[in-house]
Amino acid sequence: LDAALAHVMLCGNPAMVADATAALAARGFRKHKRKEPGQISMETYW
Repeated sequence: LDAALAHVMLCGNPAMVADATAALAARGFRKHKRKEPGQISMETYW
């Protein structure tokens, strides 16, 4: 995936979301925030 062209939605187990977020961050992706747009949106369940 290319951070300049993709947006990722992660949903599920909090540990999986954290692991996937870390892996994506290593590839240049950032968490999407209201005041700071990024490429990772997430929901956690448990």
